[in-house]
Amino acid sequence: MPEAPVATRAVPCCFDTLLALAEALRALRLPSGEGFVWCAGEAQPMAMLRDILLREKGHPKAAMKVAAYWKAGATGYHARRDDDVPPGAG
Repeated sequence: MPEAPVATRAVPCCFDTLLALAEALRALRLPSGEGFVWCAGEAQPMAMLRDILLREKGHPKAAMKVAAYWKAGATGYHARRDDDVPPGAG
């Protein structure tokens, strides 16, 4: 039996400021139903995105991966957990 089609939507982003990134995520209307959110980038914006998704949009933590692959000014940094940005990353 063929699998049901999965609706996906990639939203690549490049913003001049963290405020612009936050405003864009706040304005983004998430589709209804179940969905998975994946974000990756520098620690501070990823912590901010995670907080917006969890607290403002009510997206379940189990249905997202927010990864901090680097931290400004730090060497050898990578988020230790693959499902969340570590506390205090921002």
